[in-house]
Amino acid sequence: MKTHHPTIPYRADIDGLRAVAVLPVLFFHAALGFPGGYVGVDVFFVISGYLIGSLVIKEIEAGTFSMVNFWERRIRRIFPALSVVVMACLVAGYFWFIPQHFEELGQSAIAQPLLCANFYFWRQTGYFETVSEFQPLLHTWSLAVEEQFYVLFPPLLLLALRWGKSFAIKGVIAFIVISLALSVYLTAAYPSFSFFLIASRVWELDLGVLLAILPARKFLAPLWNELMAWLGLGLILWAVFFYSSSTPFPGVAALAPCLGTALLINFNTGTPTSIGRLLSLKPVVYIGKISYSLYLWHWPLIVFVKYLSMSEVTQTKLVVTLLASFILAVLSWKYVETPFRKKSIFGTRKQIFAFGAVVGGFFVIVGTIMYKTDGYPSRFPPEVVKHQKNDSRFIHTTQLDCLLKGESLPTVGAPVSETGPPATLIWGDSHATVLLPAVDTIAREANRSVYVAAKPGTVPIAGVYFNEEGKGGTDYGTPVLQFIKDKGIKHVIMVARWEGYAFIVPGGDLRRLIGDEQTFPHSPEHAQQVFIRKLRKTVATLLDSGVTVSLFQDVGLQPRDVPSTVAQAASRGLDLNTFALPIEHHREYSKRVNDLIDEAIRGLDVKVIDPLPYFTNSEGIYLMAKDGQTVYNDRDHVSPFGSLLLRPELEPLIK
Repeated sequence: MKTHHPTIPYRADIDGLRAVAVLPVLFFHAALGFPGGYVGVDVFFVISGYLIGSLVIKEIEAGTFSMVNFWERRIRRIFPALSVVVMACLVAGYFWFIPQHFEELGQSAIAQPLLCANFYFWRQTGYFETVSEFQPLLHTWSLAVEEQFYVLFPPLLLLALRWGKSFAIKGVIAFIVISLALSVYLTAAYPSFSFFLIASRVWELDLGVLLAILPARKFLAPLWNELMAWLGLGLILWAVFFYSSSTPFPGVAALAPCLGTALLINFNTGTPTSIGRLLSLKPVVYIGKISYSLYLWHWPLIVFVKYLSMSEVTQTKLVVTLLASFILAVLSWKYVETPFRKKSIFGTRKQIFAFGAVVGGFFVIVGTIMYKTDGYPSRFPPEVVKHQKNDSRFIHTTQLDCLLKGESLPTVGAPVSETGPPATLIWGDSHATVLLPAVDTIAREANRSVYVAAKPGTVPIAGVYFNEEGKGGTDYGTPVLQFIKDKGIKHVIMVARWEGYAFIVPGGDLRRLIGDEQTFPHSPEHAQQVFIRKLRKTVATLLDSGVTVSLFQDVGLQPRDVPSTVAQAASRGLDLNTFALPIEHHREYSKRVNDLIDEAIRGLDVKVIDPLPYFTNSEGIYLMAKDGQTVYNDRDHVSPFGSLLLRPELEPLIK
């Protein structure tokens, strides 16, 4: 006898709500407004929790739930369309991606069938960082979060319902509270971890599950239901239009889109509100129906369009790209999603599981080959591979740790036994360490040695702590000042990515903003006050001790990762500086932090060095490559070759 499986009533307004979720994501990724459009993913999470939760609960109550049936449905719903998109990305990547990006694509392909794409992208990059623009499968992190949730959710719900629905409700509420609290904490302390990983997202899916367990609650007066529905839509739209990539997320900020979604689901149950009727309009519902395929296709298309563009991608080109996404989504929904879901293709359970295993295994094998062969570099001439990476033996230096342990700072250049105690010290963060190839070369030629007080992410200013540590955090600068005094050092060279400690920079966050005993850095404005006050005091202390001070301004921030961009130009036979920007762009960007430095040292006898002219050609282009070699390691660290371009400034300071 055939077992009857309960179903949940179809709600057109929820398909319409999917449209509300997916469209802001598309426009955000295409940079066509909607600065907080990424919250559409959170709307999807709540919808998914509600729909899947409703179905699982009904089956459990009817005694027909089966994990095998559950995962058959999940594979049919998720994997076929995803497989087509991944395959398309692998083929396109083979022809267009340089080895580094093709290798990374292979790694992300491996992560798909293993349900760990979110872990991979958490380890690789931040969601809002520029490097993410070359990850065509970046958006699949959200699919991994959902599937990880559904590995755990049904068994836990089965177990909880043994003690009754009331116990299950309390358990879901407990998960919501704990996960939301974790999300708030992790977003402040470990923002990338919080964004990508499930611990901060469970509450969003569980909010949907809670709606599924509890009976819908509506007011007797229709007016109040209308107001609640409009409030729900307003919360979502407020997040979409007033959040941005600098909004700490998820954390507290995720409450608005998630609660808004919950209100729309709840208050349109049964008799729909005016918002429910709008969401049920056929065009809106149709976009909701194709929303999964639309979500899958839009981002890879945007990535490849940007990758192949010779300059900044125009809005017209991005609009055309989104239109192409709609066309592919319609085809994918009609010829891939629907036939698999309705069992027109691979109709038996055995067939669909075999399909999942074979295709998943194929992605793992091909991705592993791409990874192990370093992106199959033989596709390109050797000079393309040469540009991808610039290694320096100094890049991972952490000399300041030695000083904190009571040990002497290390040196570069000639051995101290031959030259006597160094009279010069270079002090800074990773921007100082990348200058060490040039400093070491110059010092050896001059038979001198130079002390190195450097640690990545550590500003050369005394008496400050970092936001992430709070008051009482490590003050790296004061021990350096004491070391300079004890050793009788006569000259200090200060080098840093100065803006990273007073502004929220691309790829950065509040954690590295500096504070002092007077001011906690709640915002960049607070950090800027500390920056001016403490940099001035640090420099004045050095000058009062008879030390000569030289300070390097920032080397600028390139629009893309330089080695891979130069390799990309080389792979197409283009000039290596095809993607480089005019010097005016970099001066405009650097002005805000240079103004802070000028204010801090006004009236003090400090030599300020501007590195920008040494990376600029006669046409006024700020170079990515010179004499066939890249001048940066990434977007803001100069390469060993790039450090030698600053020799005219470094040589007199050392000799």
